[in-house]
Amino acid sequence: VLADPDAAAQWAGGRLEVSLTPPSAFPSDAAPMAPAPAAPEPAPRPKATRTSPATGAKDELAERRRERREELARAEREAERAGRRLREARAEQADARESLGT
Repeated sequence: VLADPDAAAQWAGGRLEVSLTPPSAFPSDAAPMAPAPAAPEPAPRPKATRTSPATGAKDELAERRRERREELARAEREAERAGRRLREARAEQADARESLGT
């Protein structure tokens, strides 16, 4: 919010030809601000003996992530084995073609 009404009107016009100059003092109709009330100190939190629902949800999320990582690792191992079997089968096929003279 601009404190100078003339500057506010220029700003609201949308297009400024020169930069606005800050006012040297606030208008006299502006009342002085009252000091902000002191923030109350937070109440001491009781120590939790059981896991909170948020912690349980985090644990569940961590468990699901761990399971996904394990599943990914199993899938990668299976893919490596399948790749080896495919290379071996192709090598056998190439050997068979050579022995037939094709």
